[in-house]
Amino acid sequence: MDIQLEFDEPFSGIIFADKAYNDSACRWDGKYNIKMNVSIPIFGSDGSYACGIKLQQKTGEITSMLIISPMKNILVDGVTNLQIRCLYATNDITITMAGLQLV
Repeated sequence: MDIQLEFDEPFSGIIFADKAYNDSACRWDGKYNIKMNVSIPIFGSDGSYACGIKLQQKTGEITSMLIISPMKNILVDGVTNLQIRCLYATNDITITMAGLQLV
């Protein structure tokens, strides 16, 4: 699950998945940039869900809770929780395009 975060000021803190701080695949350091791309793995090396991922089969929803801290290695005022939700379609979709001529 790929997300892009944008900050008001250059971010040099840390972002990590809730209850997965010790897993390096679920932790990202800020590089003093305004924008930051984060790729949250859905599955771990053992095939189980990684980074606190929760899957709702009925709704096609994948969720993860991220903790955003302005400082690395210490929890300070300004820590924010951010719930990430990704929806996916589980059904095939057929699109019919009338009047389309293939060349």
